[in-house]
Amino acid sequence: MYIWLYLNHITWRRIVSIMHIAPIAQIKRYILNPVAHRIRRRGPATLIKDCYNMMMYGLSRQRHPMLSLPFMAQIEPTSRCNLKCRMCVHAEPQAGHDLSYDDFRTIIDRIPTLLHLKLQGNGEPLLHNQFCDMAAYAHKQGIFTASCTNATLLTEEYAGKIVESGLNELGISIEYADSEKYEYIRCGSRFSTFTENVSRIIRARDAIRPDMIIVLYVTILQQTDADLKNIVSFAVSHTINTVYVQNLQQHLSFTEHYSEDVKGINNPSGFNATVKRFQEIGRQQGITVWSAKECNWPHSRIFITSKGIVTPCCVLYDPTEYTLGNILHDNLQDIWNNHRYNIFRPSQSAELCDGCNWYHENASS
Repeated sequence: MYIWLYLNHITWRRIVSIMHIAPIAQIKRYILNPVAHRIRRRGPATLIKDCYNMMMYGLSRQRHPMLSLPFMAQIEPTSRCNLKCRMCVHAEPQAGHDLSYDDFRTIIDRIPTLLHLKLQGNGEPLLHNQFCDMAAYAHKQGIFTASCTNATLLTEEYAGKIVESGLNELGISIEYADSEKYEYIRCGSRFSTFTENVSRIIRARDAIRPDMIIVLYVTILQQTDADLKNIVSFAVSHTINTVYVQNLQQHLSFTEHYSEDVKGINNPSGFNATVKRFQEIGRQQGITVWSAKECNWPHSRIFITSKGIVTPCCVLYDPTEYTLGNILHDNLQDIWNNHRYNIFRPSQSAELCDGCNWYHENASS
């Protein structure tokens, strides 16, 4: 096993070392992405599938129709949430909908190239009463399966079932590790309950499946800078060694729901500076802090709502804004290469994407 992992690491590093052509830059960044590395560690069969996907992705990225199919998907189990966070679409009343387990299996079976699944959307995924069944089904198909939770529902029993389901990675979302700030932002949650529930999932992980990955998902607000050390200390005290950082989304589809006193960092340079400070603090404590730098949704990923509707990404989640089809009714190949997708891909529409954090990262890179 150690020889396999070593050769895997060396092979990909050699590939990366010769990739200097502009269209290949995204592939290079994907190869070095921590999530992609976790996928490839699953064994030779997954590595071969990953290599094939990346080859087809590289060949077809500049042409239409696409030769490749999506190898990453975000599927929304439910659009319901039990909190009303001040920086979320659920800050205002929302009608919710659950994806049925049978429909979930149908969706998974219709994406044969799938390697990585995020089992989450614009709701709290653990509210779905068959969340663990969904995670288990995807895991049995050899798909690296991840999700992100607000951790409010993690009882001892539920935490154990989640770990046993085969879920590969669970993100714990947080903005502050200060109880007063946390409870102000996360309306409906108590910080003491949150911390105990995080401890529960860690204990279950350690007892049942130590290789399960637990990550802190931190949304950076303007006031977060003063709390970076507290967040790193929280990670250390809960034996969480990875922190994923994202800016508060600036796209209109999100900002129109925010409370007036909740602000993100409105310029990429300011956000990047905060990330660097975060990384330095994390490095001193043995914590890895990383952040996605670009958008690869149009060419390699697909977002599917709890009703089976395909939209361009998790930011353009609202079917009334831009719908590309319904995977429960339409063939994936037809959706992936339909006219609307092919119009959207070449430059990622400024009209639709303007304001999005990752759209601005792409433009500045």
